[in-house]
Amino acid sequence: MTIDARMESYDIEATAAWIRQGKFSRVALQLPDDALNDAADVARAVISALNDGVESATMSRTEVFVLADTTFGSCCVDEVAAAHRDADAIVHYGRACCSPTSRTPARFVFGRKPIDVGACVRALMSHAERVRDACAADEAPRALVCVADQEYFWALDALRRALNATKTNGEGFVTIADAVHVEVVPSRDAGVNAEGESGGFTRVGASRFRTASGAKGDECAYVWIGGDGPAMTHAMLVLSDVAEKHGGVAQYDPSNDGDVRVDADGASEMSRALKRRRYLIARAKEAQVVGIVAGTLGVAGYRDVIADLRRLIANSGRESYTIVA
Repeated sequence: MTIDARMESYDIEATAAWIRQGKFSRVALQLPDDALNDAADVARAVISALNDGVESATMSRTEVFVLADTTFGSCCVDEVAAAHRDADAIVHYGRACCSPTSRTPARFVFGRKPIDVGACVRALMSHAERVRDACAADEAPRALVCVADQEYFWALDALRRALNATKTNGEGFVTIADAVHVEVVPSRDAGVNAEGESGGFTRVGASRFRTASGAKGDECAYVWIGGDGPAMTHAMLVLSDVAEKHGGVAQYDPSNDGDVRVDADGASEMSRALKRRRYLIARAKEAQVVGIVAGTLGVAGYRDVIADLRRLIANSGRESYTIVA
C-alpha cells in the first residue's frame, strides 16, 4: 500500500482544516500502538496540508508533534501527556471511547474499513422484511436501528442516501445511527453522558440515534454493522435489555457481504460479559471496603463522579479508597 493510500484513512485535509479554524499553535497527534509506524508520515502530511497553497512567508507556524506513549488506555484522549508539551489541541486516531475532554479540544479520526454500500442496504432491507413478517402486527418493532462500528462511520451518509433511494423503506423504518461529534469542545461537551438519552437521542458508545417514528428503545429491533470484538460486545451489553424483546442484536459483517445474521458472532461473548458484570455487582453489594479506580484523568467530570461515588459508599456505612491506575 502506498503512503497516499494509507493517508486516506487518516483524514488529513479535514484535520488540517480543523486546526486552521481553531487557530491552534501546538497540536498533539495521538496514535494507537499498532499505527505508530505511520506516525512520522501522518505528522508530515498534516504539516504539508496546513501549508498547502500558502505563501512561504505566511506558512503555518503550528507545531505538530506525536505523543510517543499514552498515560492510560489508547481509546482515551490523553490530556495528561499532551499537557506535558503544552498542547492546545489533540488529534486522536483509531478506536475511541469518545468521552468528553475536560480542558483540551480534540478531534477523533476513526480510520476506515471498506464496505459495499449497496450490498449492505440490500441485506438490511431483507432483514427488515423478515423481522416484520415474523411478528404479529401489534408485536412488530416500530423501527430497525443499525449501529455501525467506528471504522464504518465514514460511510454512514452513503448508507442513508442508499436507504432513502429504496421504495421499501416506508416511513423510515430502517434507521442508521449517527456518529457522535468527531470534534470535541470541552465547554460544549462536558455534560454529555457516555450512555443514555440526551436531546431526544439515544447514545450507544460512539453512536446515537433518534428514529423517524419516535419509537422508544424497547420498540426497536437492532443490527450491528461490523465484525465481532470489544466494540460489538459493548454495544450488545448497552442494548441487551431493550433489544431482548425482538430477539437481541443481529449482525451484518461488511467483510463477508452476506446476510444479516440473527445469531451474531459476539452473542456468546456478550453473554459471558453480562454474567460477569452481574457477578461483580453482587460482589460490590457485599463488600465492606470499596476501591474506586480512576482509569483516566482526562475525562470531563471525573472528579464529580468520584466524589458522588465516595458519598454513596459512605452513606451505605462502608469505606472507600481512590486509586489512580
